[in-house]
Amino acid sequence: MGTHPDSLDIDIPGLDAQFIGGCWHRSHERLIDVISPTTEEAVARVAPPTRADADDAVLAAREAFDRGPWPWLPVSERVAVCARLCDALEKRLPAMNRAWAFESGATLAHGEMINSGAGVSVWRGALDTALRIAFEEDRGEVLIAREPIGTVLGILTFNGPIVLMGMKIIPALLAGCTVIVKHAPESPLTSRLIADAIDEAAFPPGVLSVLAADTPVTQHLVGHPGIDMVALTGGTAIAWTW
Repeated sequence: MGTHPDSLDIDIPGLDAQFIGGCWHRSHERLIDVISPTTEEAVARVAPPTRADADDAVLAAREAFDRGPWPWLPVSERVAVCARLCDALEKRLPAMNRAWAFESGATLAHGEMINSGAGVSVWRGALDTALRIAFEEDRGEVLIAREPIGTVLGILTFNGPIVLMGMKIIPALLAGCTVIVKHAPESPLTSRLIADAIDEAAFPPGVLSVLAADTPVTQHLVGHPGIDMVALTGGTAIAWTW
């Protein structure tokens, strides 16, 4: 377990597609190689997302936020859907750890520690916290309402995409936001397994999209007028755009 696996040997959905608005959409883009940094060999071929895919994801997220029902659901119902997502993610942890090893060069043992350990703890903690937060607080003459900000672009890193699902994406969903999960271009396999988990969780249409986009497409998303908030962990090429 402390070494790098010899072969990918897992089924990854949607290699020739993008997950936009809760559905897989077949891509017309030329497939590109996924290169393992450990062996410098191609381990899979995937379709890269385009600016048009980014626009479609923002449109779907805006429709889902502005017209509902996600932001209007009781917190308990959002928690129930997000709990299904956590269950689906945990079921895929062995596959995600393996895919992540090939994308990042990490060992399986490191994936078990970061993803199966810290990741599960973080997103389960988010579920528990959401049930204890007072989204409305009556202070006599003043009513304080904690409302979702809108459509969130959650930018994840190549070296921690699974645990960051619990730190960024699930809390935003629990708050009632719609979300575009923007993975690093080095995470095209892990991102598709996460999208598969989202698909199984059955969110309302439009609430979630998953794109493992490169810098130009990410810069387009960051500057998109339909995005209300950017949650960034990454480099200066994207931060300066914002």
